[in-house]
Amino acid sequence: MPDWPFDEPQHAAVIATRRIIEQGAWVAHVYHDMDDGGWQFLDSDPAPSRLEDAKLVPLRRMVERDPASRDISDLPLEIRPPCFEALISSQRTL
Repeated sequence: MPDWPFDEPQHAAVIATRRIIEQGAWVAHVYHDMDDGGWQFLDSDPAPSRLEDAKLVPLRRMVERDPASRDISDLPLEIRPPCFEALISSQRTL
């Protein structure tokens, strides 16, 4: 993909909800994690996130799905939302 705007490579794994990837839900929240520089793409579902709700996909897939996501490439690092702390910890132990 020409003119890649992110510091991370196109194949970098990011977390997205199944609703976004499998059902076409819109991306309501994006987090750029302070501790590891990872990205999370979350939908608007108010229910607590569960491990089975998450998918690892290449960052490029998110940009291809929604080219407007190029505009957030400079999103500052921030502390991840508490609802995903357990999710990320679980994935690290797999």
